[in-house]
Amino acid sequence: MTGRRRGLTGLAVAAAITAATLAFNGTPAFADTDTPDAPSATQAPVTSSAPETTVTDEREPLPAAVYSDTPKKTAALSQMAADACATLLPDNPDPQKTPWHLTRLNMEQAWQIATGKGIKIAVIDTGISVNGSGHTPTSRFSAYDVLPTRDGAAADEKFDCQHGTIVASLIGAQRSGSVTEFSGIAPDAQIIGIRALYGQDPQEIDGVVAAIWAAIDMDVRIINISQAAVENRGEYAEAIQAALDKGIVVVAAAGNTNAMPTDGFAFPAAYPGVISVGMTNAADVADPNSYAMPGYVTVAAPGVDLLALGPSSASGGQVYLNVDNGTSYATPIVTGVVALMLEQADRQGVRLTPAEVAERLTATADPPAGPVPDPQLGYGIVNPVRALMGVAPPATDTVSAAPTPSQSSRPPSTPADPRPLRFALVIAALAIALVLLGLAIHVALPAARARGGRPADPSGGKT
Repeated sequence: MTGRRRGLTGLAVAAAITAATLAFNGTPAFADTDTPDAPSATQAPVTSSAPETTVTDEREPLPAAVYSDTPKKTAALSQMAADACATLLPDNPDPQKTPWHLTRLNMEQAWQIATGKGIKIAVIDTGISVNGSGHTPTSRFSAYDVLPTRDGAAADEKFDCQHGTIVASLIGAQRSGSVTEFSGIAPDAQIIGIRALYGQDPQEIDGVVAAIWAAIDMDVRIINISQAAVENRGEYAEAIQAALDKGIVVVAAAGNTNAMPTDGFAFPAAYPGVISVGMTNAADVADPNSYAMPGYVTVAAPGVDLLALGPSSASGGQVYLNVDNGTSYATPIVTGVVALMLEQADRQGVRLTPAEVAERLTATADPPAGPVPDPQLGYGIVNPVRALMGVAPPATDTVSAAPTPSQSSRPPSTPADPRPLRFALVIAALAIALVLLGLAIHVALPAARARGGRPADPSGGKT
């Protein structure tokens, strides 16, 4: 393939908006701010006015998958208790202006087309805190668990739900009023949190794999995985493929540079069919901490200095957190956009496949200035309105990648050691340290770098 894809399949452009009405000046500008007409499912594919862009294929083959022969440490799916999560007390005042990422993505116009209503999303993470926030109504948010009680845990130990709550809020938090001080990207979507990680300690992959199978059984439409694993496990690959085969869109973090080995892979982002997400900052450049995976990053989204929700309580008040950076946080932005796309397509009787969703996202993204896919940005920054309208970007609409050290060619892949592995699971938003002990890769996960909350219990609910 010698040029950037120029056509879109499925839903096509509405007559009210064309590529000529879009001008890039940091945020998309629209000549017509009226509610755009819904595109017809039967119109011809749209062509772009953008010049041909070189497409490169720098992908190195994935390492061989390895299966574990250790006993699985999972439990039957169960609903989390209302007070299961450790909560924080607010340090930040309520937001007084719209978070920058919502303005950058022109969400007010996107919400005129779709809000994610009726789309069920599984957030596989550390669990989500639901009951203490008006932004997470129990009519749309629910929390489940697939983990057995942690060895040595106190009977009253609270769960560390901070990372999962941040992620879930970026996807689907309820809007906070007529002026959008805070909202998720898909504020009417159905959010199902599945606790698959104990928190920040080294742990096996079993919980995540079990959560994927549970999400499949729950007939979700999207699975959000804001994690990056550094080893290719066969059980993981099979669960991801089963979700894709059922038509579930899987969106995963491409990983953080400070959390990943040089010339490695982030899983499940690198698996075929998965939408792999890098991160950008407010200047529309790739953040240096967004992991470079040549040929394996699909699109990028804002992931720096975002406003999100922390675990809150009715008595303590709503906690808003300012998260520093992480592809964990860019991933739910893309997940939310996918929910809008699925809702809009459903209304027109079109059932988009995971491949069609990925094609739409890449063809309508704000493209990088150089060859695509960019190692960090993929096909560019996700553009919700164009993704909904089926409008390819005009020639002037480009973004730039941040300067990064030159990427050397990856060495030839070698089969992974077939002996039992302790799987290294990296929460992509967190800075980590890799420590090699024998054949086992252990991952140290320090506390999430999020400002604006403090433990309601000085011990954090932990012993």
